[in-house]
Amino acid sequence: MMAGRPSLWRLPMELRQKSTVPGPLSERNAGMPPAKDRRKDQLLRMCDVTARTGLSISSIYRRETSGRFPRRLHLGLRAVAWYQSDIEDFIADPAGYRWQSAG
Repeated sequence: MMAGRPSLWRLPMELRQKSTVPGPLSERNAGMPPAKDRRKDQLLRMCDVTARTGLSISSIYRRETSGRFPRRLHLGLRAVAWYQSDIEDFIADPAGYRWQSAG
């Protein structure tokens, strides 16, 4: 133990810092859409995404920065991919698609 810094457990209960995180997960995620189950979701590389959407690479990146296309995952220094379900959601409604972060 360092001199000058009392141990947290030696402080009275009322002086200990209380956690600001709400209890159950249902309280934490109130008002947010449920997170997608990604366990069976495939990853699509750029060539697959351009073939499925019909968009050019520059259009994909431009839409992504404006929030009108799903965000990519960085697999490595020069490798990116997208979740198949996100691309399918985009294809279902390209004009109305807006990226929603899960958390």
